Amino acid sequence: MQELNFIDEPNLYRCIFQSRKKEAEKFQSWVFEEVLPSIRKSGGYLATSQEDTPELIMARALQVAQMTIEKHQMQLQAAQKQIELQDEQIKQSAPKVQYVDNVLQSVNTYTSTQMAKELGMREAEQLHKTLKERGIMFKQSGQWLLTAKYCEKGYTKPRTTIFTRSDGSQGTNTITVWTERGRAFLHKIFPQKGGCAA
Repeated sequence: MQELNFIDEPNLYRCIFQSRKKEAEKFQSWVFEEVLPSIRKSGGYLATSQEDTPELIMARALQVAQMTIEKHQMQLQAAQKQIELQDEQIKQSAPKVQYVDNVLQSVNTYTSTQMAKELGMREAEQLHKTLKERGIMFKQSGQWLLTAKYCEKGYTKPRTTIFTRSDGSQGTNTITVWTERGRAFLHKIFPQKGGCAA
């Protein structure tokens, strides 16, 4: 069985325009001297012969115009259907988007222990160690903090708690807690393992 190769229209023209055969040069002359000037002057080209009457030429032009109009109408209909589909998708997504916006604006916070369990890790220390290895967190004066690249993104907040020492005096302890935005960030960078680890 013989394998067939086909050449598309643009590449056919490229071959013809590179050819030095007499027939190719005749085609080139026709394109450069008749077709392209007609397109430049009138915006289109309509093949005619000397036997064609003005009425026949006009009828052909009207056919071309009608086909062009129909083609544009089909494109407009397809675009309209696409717009309607996108509008429907937007309507369906709107409640989810609103929910996500509300959640991300929430004042709720989560400790690293809560986040570690949610991400399937055993403890906060495992989460902190992994984040430190990735250049996201570091420990300073006993508190885990985000590095400069992440600290302005609203992922964490400080939480200060008051505690009573064994001698009865009170002290404070500041820890880093995760916001809803930080929670979403952690879920994005860690594969979903689901649930808490044993």
